[in-house]
Amino acid sequence: MLSLSDSGIVVICYFSAGTYEEYRDDEADFPRSALGNRVEYYSGSWWININDEDIKPVMEGRLDLASEKGCDAVDPDFMESFSFAANETGWNITADEQLGYNKWIADQAHARNLSVGLKNDRLQMEELEPWFDWALSTDCYVEEDCGSYGPFVTAGKAVLDAEFAVQDLGLCNDTLWHPIDFIVKSYELDEQRCSCGFPETNFECDEVLAAHASSSSSSSTSGGTTSYTSGEGSAAGTGDGGEGGEGTPTWVIVTAIAVAVLAGMMAYGAVVWRRRRGKNEKVEGVDDFCG
Repeated sequence: MLSLSDSGIVVICYFSAGTYEEYRDDEADFPRSALGNRVEYYSGSWWININDEDIKPVMEGRLDLASEKGCDAVDPDFMESFSFAANETGWNITADEQLGYNKWIADQAHARNLSVGLKNDRLQMEELEPWFDWALSTDCYVEEDCGSYGPFVTAGKAVLDAEFAVQDLGLCNDTLWHPIDFIVKSYELDEQRCSCGFPETNFECDEVLAAHASSSSSSSTSGGTTSYTSGEGSAAGTGDGGEGGEGTPTWVIVTAIAVAVLAGMMAYGAVVWRRRRGKNEKVEGVDDFCG
């Protein structure tokens, strides 16, 4: 990872902050009493009780490992368990408990000089924006919910979106004016990508989007932890939530999405925002975007 950083690439390391995954190196560190129900569509994953104090040392260990490995930032996933019913997760997590846990994760990352992004917790963007340095969304364009990220946009912070289920060939035309940086990736997380904001880094966008339109016609899945209908892995080692699979040597996964999506766009996101909107200009009508 140090060689990536030496090359000017921002290395963002993924980990799940809200689930237990049986294939991770530190799986034995999780107290079994903190494991809830299986995460639907995510093989080998269970929801954890974020209120269990014995979970914190596990997360601290993951953040320590990210720091030791030279990560510049972390992408904690499954940070919105409170938004799911107790019969889905196995735990009755309140909004206030989720806020407290997410703020704690951010504080722990910053204590290790790590930048930290807020992943998908769209219902708590306003409250959590001061604690997080940037935000990462999956499929907000398809789900018509990009306006949720308004607090980060108006604060001048980078907002990155990875679209996995988009079928609209007009995506780049629709979003080029918008301060969110969009990228299109496949569920395979291979090297192919379409980066609307930075066409010089693109594969042929029409080709990528056309392939999505073709493959999506026979599939009902959508990537991302909000809908939980992908085969997942998250923006990192998962569809975008975090399913690494057997043989994954460590929870720290710097995948195609971390390098292709987050690395470049996080480095340039603030620049793009200022170039398009002016350093201190507030975006009017951002909450109306995408419907």
